[in-house]
Amino acid sequence: MGTFMNYRTFRSAIASALMSLSIAACTTPEIVGRYENASCGGVSCNTIVPEADVRAVLAPPAAAQAAVASKEKTCADFPDRAAAECVAEVREESKSLAEFFANLGTPLGPRGGAAVKDARAIPGTLSILVEWTGNAFNPADRLVETIVEIRQENVGIQSWTPAETAYAEINAGTVQGTSQSGGKLTFGMPASAAVPFSIGAEASAQNSQVETLAIAPRYEKLTPFVDIDDVIMIKREGGFGLNLTGVTLLPLVLTPKLQNLAAFDLFSIKKYKDDKGKWLKPEKLEISAQRILAPRGLGDINAKVTLKYKLRHIVSGDETYQERDDRVDYRTVTKTKEITLFPKSKTAVTTFGLFGGPEGTAVFVNRPGYDGVALCFDSYENAERLLEYLRVGAGTQPGRLGSATIGFTGAGPLNPKGVETLSVRPGCLPP
Repeated sequence: MGTFMNYRTFRSAIASALMSLSIAACTTPEIVGRYENASCGGVSCNTIVPEADVRAVLAPPAAAQAAVASKEKTCADFPDRAAAECVAEVREESKSLAEFFANLGTPLGPRGGAAVKDARAIPGTLSILVEWTGNAFNPADRLVETIVEIRQENVGIQSWTPAETAYAEINAGTVQGTSQSGGKLTFGMPASAAVPFSIGAEASAQNSQVETLAIAPRYEKLTPFVDIDDVIMIKREGGFGLNLTGVTLLPLVLTPKLQNLAAFDLFSIKKYKDDKGKWLKPEKLEISAQRILAPRGLGDINAKVTLKYKLRHIVSGDETYQERDDRVDYRTVTKTKEITLFPKSKTAVTTFGLFGGPEGTAVFVNRPGYDGVALCFDSYENAERLLEYLRVGAGTQPGRLGSATIGFTGAGPLNPKGVETLSVRPGCLPP
């Protein structure tokens, strides 16, 4: 009887051990390795705490100048200073109070017949790069949150569209774990010389599944926060396998602040020859002006850029993809820097004029009812066409263009000797 009880007790013990070992084998997750170890410059990578930094630049769209739309405006469409100048000009041109109020509500046409061109807008795409600095970092580390704040100094934001961004890859490859779910597991030990009887048992395995996690770039759209001071703030949050280094693209339109705006005229001449190809007489020329509202004295578009990020630095456990065995140190870092988003050479409206005389000054134009201003053109070709006419077709009266006169300031109308000194140059208007 004692021997029988010893065999029965032994069988129970063996069955219990088999059940425990089998259930443990089915419920323990598979550990997939990232690497055996990682060395950065001869030291373990997890001993190095990486740092991130930010860069930003405003990239103009293709043919930005061609995309600037011209549209008819009234005085009410201009900012304060330009609007006051516009109202004063309308008042001078109106013969009665009724005509003055009527003119205020009609599009600004004349000034030679051209519409007003609004060239204040500076369209572009703001590219913001968050990147690791230095040459060594643990590939298991990642940024889990970034906040980029951009404070422009001398421009405002007219409009923007949702930003486009992409999370960078951090863990290449595919992580897989496999186990059974909701079934009966049958196991046993066959009879042998050591154990002259067979042992069998059943156990259940729960909460198991098959998972495949592909780590790849993830693209998203996000809406920036823009406050009343036109400060841009872009916040991003990451997750498992997703690092927030990479580029964010924010299409927007900037406009200079009032102190950096000016209204000026660009001139054009309809034609220099008649239908038979003969030069027109100076008094027959038709000169027109187009009022331009554009940046003046803007300089570089600078910004104070602040990056605040939360770093998940892994101290140990980085050899595996699973994170529950990680020892992690979370750190919050803030960095601020001054950045030139857009150089002044790309914000200025390029104009061309005629320069000459003893001091190489610009040619001015005087029209009835208007103050004298620099005779500026929107292209080199248009300025060169006028110079050709003055040299060949104007004869002895180069100082007259239709009802207007041209010449150097304080020197009277232009004469043939003055024409000989002329050349076309950019920068007709002061910067």
